[in-house]
Amino acid sequence: MGMTANLVTYSTGRLHLPSTTTANIITKFSDFVADTYLGRYWIISISILIEALVIPSLSGFGTNQFEDKDEKEKSTMDYFFSRFYFVISIGTFLGVTVEIYIQDYVSFTWGYGICCFIFCFGLIVYWSQTRKYRYKKCMGSPIVQILQVLKAALGKRKFKSPSIDTLYEETPETARIHHTDQLHWLDKAAIIDRDDYQIDGSVIQNPWKLCPLTKVEEVKMVVRLLPIWASTIFFWNIRAQLLTFFVEQASTMERSIGSFQIPGDSFNTFYIFGILIASVFYDRMIIRLMKKWKGKHGTISIGIAFSIVAMVIATFTDTKRINVVNSMGGNLTTLPISCFNGTAWLTNNISYGKLYHFYALLTLLSSINFIFFVLCVIWYARTTKNGVQMESIVSSLDEEEKYAMEMESTLTASAKKDRE
Repeated sequence: MGMTANLVTYSTGRLHLPSTTTANIITKFSDFVADTYLGRYWIISISILIEALVIPSLSGFGTNQFEDKDEKEKSTMDYFFSRFYFVISIGTFLGVTVEIYIQDYVSFTWGYGICCFIFCFGLIVYWSQTRKYRYKKCMGSPIVQILQVLKAALGKRKFKSPSIDTLYEETPETARIHHTDQLHWLDKAAIIDRDDYQIDGSVIQNPWKLCPLTKVEEVKMVVRLLPIWASTIFFWNIRAQLLTFFVEQASTMERSIGSFQIPGDSFNTFYIFGILIASVFYDRMIIRLMKKWKGKHGTISIGIAFSIVAMVIATFTDTKRINVVNSMGGNLTTLPISCFNGTAWLTNNISYGKLYHFYALLTLLSSINFIFFVLCVIWYARTTKNGVQMESIVSSLDEEEKYAMEMESTLTASAKKDRE
């Protein structure tokens, strides 16, 4: 985070890039590094190693340390995630304060070297506890499961919609999901065709051609969540302003306290403080309220609503900042003209543009996105109320195999009876 937060200052100060270009490349930094230094092959390899293998696995590996069947450990899992994010925020706080100060007033070499040392130290600590971790057996990728259901359903798209009783099911009865009528075309992935039988009458185990009904229902649940997931993407567009234009705005302010000057990049400290405070309240209040609401959609909607409020405040703040610049004679400088015969919103010098118009646009788009999110949640709640409920899952592999063998023998007997 110390390197990321200081990229704006490094790009404008050391590389002498325009502010608009800097704001654009911060979110595309890997492309810049790929073209300038490492090449596309190595930047893809490194990015996959870090992003795909490390970052998404941290929270998932953390959940493996808790047993879902143990109510005490299950309730502790929520507190684990809040503390997990709290510790990350502390590291981010040190990155945007101490690390940035070293980069600005000592050297970037020392700053990046310290980041490398801390990374290696954390890796050693992580490896040192290898024997104490809990490990769970790999159950396969959910993406592969989705592709299997889609391919099987598309392969049998010309079949008529079957009745529930004729659909293929091998999942233990205690681990099944209630069937739903939504997205019923996916049910065709569980249709047993003649080609799905072997010579002895048993069903061919090919998940790309035939999927159990429970697996189909799991894919339906994921598809229902896609609109909600899509409505949260725009939130990260709001968050991206913290590392781009907010830093440039802070750099134009009077930041001196006596003889000490606060680096503009360190103004992200207020953002980190907000996270630290929110983490404390999350443990004390939000988790309890969330249990009363019986869901996490309320907390997500609060987060999106706060992003709208943040953009409204940013709009008025930048309007005030521009008025101060104009009162000091800043408007006497030649202004860039856009193709619409007016002053450009985003200019190389943000004091001569209309950044507040850009923030107002983000406010409008975020408000529309919030309405879309609420509608998606209402729709999802209705579909869930109609019968999408996950029953208790049996974790014992022996018991699952027992049920699977019984189900397979039943299907084999019925298939032989139909042939006779």
